[in-house]
Amino acid sequence: MAAGLTPTAPPGVAGADRFRAAGRDAEPSRHTDQDVAGWSFLTRHGHVLICLAAHPDLRMRQLADAVGLSLRAVYPIVDDLERAGYLVRRRDGRCNRYRVDHDAPLRHPLLAGCTVGQLLAAITAPPAPAIRSARRGRRIGTVRRSIRR
Repeated sequence: MAAGLTPTAPPGVAGADRFRAAGRDAEPSRHTDQDVAGWSFLTRHGHVLICLAAHPDLRMRQLADAVGLSLRAVYPIVDDLERAGYLVRRRDGRCNRYRVDHDAPLRHPLLAGCTVGQLLAAITAPPAPAIRSARRGRRIGTVRRSIRR
């Protein structure tokens, strides 16, 4: 068995018995910080695109530092984005400047009809101001608090 993999239950064992048969607790635990530390909602390509949209004159080393990747990993990502038509590279002396094509359509079928510009606007939009109660002028923090009133 490969390192890090846990044994699975035999076929036909379901529910909590499946976890016991695999040598784990009866119920799966909630996600911890360690569980979610390995993934993100956006891909590396998305992080690079967002960063270049906000700072088109970044050098590759600065871009790599900003998105938390190695320089070697950033070069092919920028190349992929450029070949797909999401980025346009322009030489400015010894440096490159990047322009994001906001009208480029997103590739995934679930996002058909959406553009890069719409995605960037949604992600980089400033947070909404706190909603205040018209009666008392107090902030309403959650839906639950507003229901109780």
